[in-house]
Amino acid sequence: MKKMSLLISLAAALGYGFMAGDELKVEKAAIMGLSMGGYIAIDFALAYPDRVSALEFLSGL
Repeated sequence: MKKMSLLISLAAALGYGFMAGDELKVEKAAIMGLSMGGYIAIDFALAYPDRVSALEFLSGL
C-alpha cells in the first residue's frame, strides 16, 4: 500500500486558521506556534493583526 503524504502551504495554513476562527465565531485569539508553526503564527499575526490578542512562538526563528 502506497503511503500518502499531505503537503500544505503556509498560505493554506493561514487560511485554515482564519476559517476556523470564523466558524467558531472567535473575534480575537492568542496564537502560539512551535517550530514551523512559529512561522505560521507570525504570518497570521501580520496578516490579521485585529484577530490576534497575543503571540507566542517557540523555535520559530
